[in-house]
Amino acid sequence: MATTTIDTSELEYLKSCRNKLRDINDILISARGGSASGGKDKSENEEEPLAEEKLREIKKILKE
Repeated sequence: MATTTIDTSELEYLKSCRNKLRDINDILISARGGSASGGKDKSENEEEPLAEEKLREIKKILKE
């Protein structure tokens, strides 16, 4: 059986990656959310700015 060790800095890095992925997941869920149709009841013009805003939020998270 193989064993491995992980130091504190590696653990902190993995935790930060996990947290970023959770934040991105929350953004994507909220972008879809609200209606049973997954947001399809909005016009295309309303969805485009929302999608761009969500993308900016995701990029901001990834830069952290």
